[in-house]
Amino acid sequence: MTCEICGEPEGIHNPRCPKYEPPKFIAICEVCGQGIYEGDEYIENDHGECIHFGCEKNLRWLLDWLGYGVKRNGG
Repeated sequence: MTCEICGEPEGIHNPRCPKYEPPKFIAICEVCGQGIYEGDEYIENDHGECIHFGCEKNLRWLLDWLGYGVKRNGG
């Protein structure tokens, strides 16, 4: 079936169609502030905070954000 207004398949409406509903995000990225949508790659820490997989700044920052410490053995 196609939509009688926009002609797109039912459930996949053109953004200009009155039946169109924008996708809902599942979380907000703590780094960039943008929505994380279904199908996006993301990381979630133990506090329920999420970031896009590509928004991590560097490995040390990511480990700290995840709550893991960097250890040094010896002097």
